[in-house]
Amino acid sequence: MDRLREAWKLYRSVAKDKLELYEVSDEKKTDVSVCDLRELLVFPPIYFAVVEESLMFNAKRLFRCVVLTEEVELGWINRSTPVIPLFEQRSLLVCLPFWVYLDERFIYDYTIKRGKLDENLVASIVKYVESTSIPNDVRGDYMRYVMKLLAPYNTTSVLAFIDEIENCSLDHNC
Repeated sequence: MDRLREAWKLYRSVAKDKLELYEVSDEKKTDVSVCDLRELLVFPPIYFAVVEESLMFNAKRLFRCVVLTEEVELGWINRSTPVIPLFEQRSLLVCLPFWVYLDERFIYDYTIKRGKLDENLVASIVKYVESTSIPNDVRGDYMRYVMKLLAPYNTTSVLAFIDEIENCSLDHNC
């Protein structure tokens, strides 16, 4: 447990309490689709597996994304924790047991596509998230911290989508 506490302390020493987003340059922007592996341009990096197109309305799309991390010690829960190698970066990602909802524009503007995941892997990631609880230890502290960092973008994406639907029904223009 001391090793986990040290990893958490190190992570907190470099992480900020609010994400500083960097927009992807136009030549690196790519369309979003299910099974994408995407990297959010922040430090330390946060990754997403795009697992589902949850809603589509007026050509706007909302995606369910599972969060992945390079912080293997802090993200690893048990032997069923999905691990994804990033060969180009000589790194590993582990799946965190929660997801966020992000709109297509956010993903397009602030993430770089790092690859395409196999559909079977995506299915196992979803199964893992649905069946795994966040632990009540240092790893859970880390996971709840990442949730807190992503909460504004998750909430904004969902509320903007709901607002779009409400405005459409009020205007009767859809």
